[in-house]
Amino acid sequence: MSPETIDARLIDGVRYLMLFIRSDTIDSGLHWATYHHLDQAQGGVKRHIKGNENGWFYEATETRNVLREFLLLGLMRIGHTTDGSAIENAMHSVP
Repeated sequence: MSPETIDARLIDGVRYLMLFIRSDTIDSGLHWATYHHLDQAQGGVKRHIKGNENGWFYEATETRNVLREFLLLGLMRIGHTTDGSAIENAMHSVP
């Protein structure tokens, strides 16, 4: 793997489901997000819906180190698209 390669196991254009534990034990529950891997040079976009005392909100963040996310249990490949706007629209459609 060359220095500019993020992780050769990630496939360009693939959307992944990310699963996290909420703290250092599984007893605290789980949290999920999606990750759209753009390519090995750019990395991708992590998208998730978060809750706080004011309700739910959508968040999208670019990342180059998705496999180093804190408390990440794993990734599951769930789809493939080169159109990131389709994913963005789907996430915004969640009430």
